[in-house]
Amino acid sequence: SHPALNLWMFDTQGKGCAGNQDSFGCIQNDQISWYEQKSAEIKQKHGDSSDTTHVAFMHIPLEEYMYMWNEKPVYGNKGEDVACPQVNTGFMSAVLNQKNIKAVFAGHDHNNDFGGFYEGVELVYGRKTGFGGYGPDDFNNGARAVSYTHLRAHETGRNLVCRLLLEKKK
Repeated sequence: SHPALNLWMFDTQGKGCAGNQDSFGCIQNDQISWYEQKSAEIKQKHGDSSDTTHVAFMHIPLEEYMYMWNEKPVYGNKGEDVACPQVNTGFMSAVLNQKNIKAVFAGHDHNNDFGGFYEGVELVYGRKTGFGGYGPDDFNNGARAVSYTHLRAHETGRNLVCRLLLEKKK
C-alpha cells in the first residue's frame, strides 16, 4: 500500500533568502535537504510509485515562474512582474531530480493568476482572494480550486485535475 496523495507545504517566509535580506523569501537550503530526505524515505518505504500524486504549496513563487512566462505556453493573466527571490536556491532542480512533485502552487503576486508547465511540472498561481490587498478593480477576487479525485494525476492545459477512485473493502 502507498499514499495516494502527498502534500508538500513550504514556508518561504516574507523576506530574506540565502543570507540576502533584501530579497523576497525563498525555500532555503535546509528545506531542500529536508524535502530530498523525505522524498527518499517515501521512495524507500513505498517504492517509486507513479500512483502517488505529489503537490507543493508555497507563498513566494519560484524564479522558474518568470522563465515559464517568458519561454513556455501559459494560461491566465500576468498583471505584474514575478516577484521571486533574488537568489535561486535550486529547489526546482531538486524537484526535477526527485521526479515526484507534479504541480507547485504559489501566491504573493496579486495581479498574476497564470500557470503552465515548466520541464513537465505545472507551476500555478493562486488567484487573489479576500479584500484589502492591492490589485486593479477589474481583476476580480477568486480562488484556485484544486480537486483530488483519482489516484493518478491527470494534467490538462488548464489545471491539474485528479480523481479519487473509492473502492469498497472486500
